[in-house]
Amino acid sequence: EITYADDGHKELVEIIKAPMYTQDGKLIGILGVAHDITERKQHEVFSEFQARRAGASLELPRAAESMDEASFIQRGLEIMEDLTGSRVSFLHFIADDEKSVEASTFSKRTLAEYQPLESTHHHPVAKSGAFAATLDQHEPLLINDCAKRPDAADLPAGFPKLKRVISLPIIEKGKVVVVA
Repeated sequence: EITYADDGHKELVEIIKAPMYTQDGKLIGILGVAHDITERKQHEVFSEFQARRAGASLELPRAAESMDEASFIQRGLEIMEDLTGSRVSFLHFIADDEKSVEASTFSKRTLAEYQPLESTHHHPVAKSGAFAATLDQHEPLLINDCAKRPDAADLPAGFPKLKRVISLPIIEKGKVVVVA
């Protein structure tokens, strides 16, 4: 059961109820004991996520040995979606000049929901929303509410509308080669 503490935050409470009887069997009330299990539930959720992440970390190297490149990329995108609870994932392959997206690869789930996407070859990074910041800074970026950052969702026509963004640069020899 969810309850609210005096300070307004949510708590998960486990309530145990037991009837109370007199010696002759007459019901006189119900005894209830409540126990805050919020921290335990948070720990369970975190532990489950850690286990899924560890499983993905073990799966990817094995998949790399047995899959062709396109299948491997698709599997990686599926894993990203599963771990983040997202319905959209894609990779931007960055041109050598680091100023344009050479190509993009979308997960099968993204393509199924947002078909047809306009060609994404050779568009300027400046039209890649939050991903442009990842490229410029060479650092991961997390945006939990794109509505509060209009530049975050500034993507070429045909791209899905984004609510949240996790953007990661893949750096090789000091240059960003892929933005996930």
